[in-house]
Amino acid sequence: MQKSFKQRQFIIISIFLILIITILTLYPCLHNGFTNWDDNEYVVGNTQIRSLAVKSILKIFTTYCYGSYMPLSILSFALNYRSAHLSPFAYHMTNLVLHLINCLLVFYLFMLLTDDLGISFLTTILFAVHPLHIESVAWVSARKELLFTLFFLAGIILYLYYQKIRSKKFYYLTVIFFVLSLLSKPTAITLPFVLLIIDYFLYQRFDKNFVVNKIPLFVLSVIFAIIAFFGQQTVGAVRHNILSAIFHNIISPLRIVVFYLYKTIMPVRLSCFYPAPSELPRWESPFFSFIPVIIVLLIIFGLFLKRDNKKLIFGSLFFAITILPVIQIIPVGQPIADRYTYLPLIGLFYIIAEAWYYLKAKAIRPFKIILTILIIAVICLLSFLSNKRCRVWKDGITLWSDAIKKYPSMARLYNNRGIYYAQIHQYNNALSDFNRALSLDTNFTAVYNNRGSLYASVGEFDKAIADFTRVLKIDPGFADAYYNRAIAYFMKKEFERALQDLIKCKKLGSEVPQEFLNEIQKKLKRKNASSNLQK
Repeated sequence: MQKSFKQRQFIIISIFLILIITILTLYPCLHNGFTNWDDNEYVVGNTQIRSLAVKSILKIFTTYCYGSYMPLSILSFALNYRSAHLSPFAYHMTNLVLHLINCLLVFYLFMLLTDDLGISFLTTILFAVHPLHIESVAWVSARKELLFTLFFLAGIILYLYYQKIRSKKFYYLTVIFFVLSLLSKPTAITLPFVLLIIDYFLYQRFDKNFVVNKIPLFVLSVIFAIIAFFGQQTVGAVRHNILSAIFHNIISPLRIVVFYLYKTIMPVRLSCFYPAPSELPRWESPFFSFIPVIIVLLIIFGLFLKRDNKKLIFGSLFFAITILPVIQIIPVGQPIADRYTYLPLIGLFYIIAEAWYYLKAKAIRPFKIILTILIIAVICLLSFLSNKRCRVWKDGITLWSDAIKKYPSMARLYNNRGIYYAQIHQYNNALSDFNRALSLDTNFTAVYNNRGSLYASVGEFDKAIADFTRVLKIDPGFADAYYNRAIAYFMKKEFERALQDLIKCKKLGSEVPQEFLNEIQKKLKRKNASSNLQK
């Protein structure tokens, strides 16, 4: 649709305001460093990103990275490394720029869908500054959320052009951008379903061609869903008895959805890590007890909606479809995370924008002013909370300390902060955190292993060996404990025991440096030779 000069001016002003407000809200991210949550694996210690040679790029595209298949996200880290090595600023700046691009794409998408500047602006500004989205921007390793959303939104926009112009070129571009989104993160598998609801939203009917032209997209979704599932299986992120879990834990996805809705309305006490859905405190959401009632009411409400309520249907379905892969219907990976809402909340923000403008249109003049003041206050509050949340991601200490403040009974949080303290050589603090974690969970093998490594690093090898032995009593298949105990035995000159542990470690399928093995065998031969001479 042709825009008048005045309309174009308003669009330019809106875009300028979106960019300025977003930058002012999120600029603290640029001062953050790396955390010890996935940043070590994906960036700091990831040898895959050290080179952009063809061989290295092929390896990125043909291997999992710690159970995740997201080659484009890893490639983006490689590009950052090429230009800035391990300077955190470059990685955080890239994340911020990607978020800004996504904001512009959200704005453009809703201009195409609604041709309403006010609706598009409000939807975008909520997307830009909501605290639930900070994790996706402030955490370097959440780059995959930003990238997959960028290509996802671009794919929708290209599809709209295809439907409008009927040019095959735009259809092929839609498929290409869908593949790029899948290569950034397989969660993008929901795109074909979203395109179906967009067809309904625009045309209020389902045509056979609407389904047929999405068959290639559905095929790609199935392929990448299988790739993602097997990747998670390689790192043990898939729960055991998965089929029985699907049928017997129906309530868990419902709790997760209610939790996200609650946090959207009340974005306080956010955390980088939450307890499992069944362990969430009831005060996190007073609606948990009423889940069955809420679901029944929503179904009844949906059945009786009139056709002129298609906006509510579209926003709700957008949220519901895009949240499906991450609400533990198939129990894989982390149960709850703020970053999982990055794309889905667009649907809810659109509903909020439509509702606000509807109320404003129906209200008398004094109430119009009150509603305007109210929405400005809400945006300012969200911006303030997000600005504050950005600073939580400064480093491993600020991150895990914030999580511990919210959930002080979670042993894993103390373990993670202890690891960071150990990395920066604050051994007393690390030891205190490991001890606290073990007081909360006496069978937490990873903590015993970490505390044993800490003892070994300060020369207390007997204590280290005791911790590694405790790990192996609880879990005889813990290969790292055998390897770490071998090092401790080596330092105590107990070469025979060290060799036995390395052999056990190797039998469990873990890689053992040949140089270390050779060194132990050499020391053992010398010790035996010396013993024979004495005899």
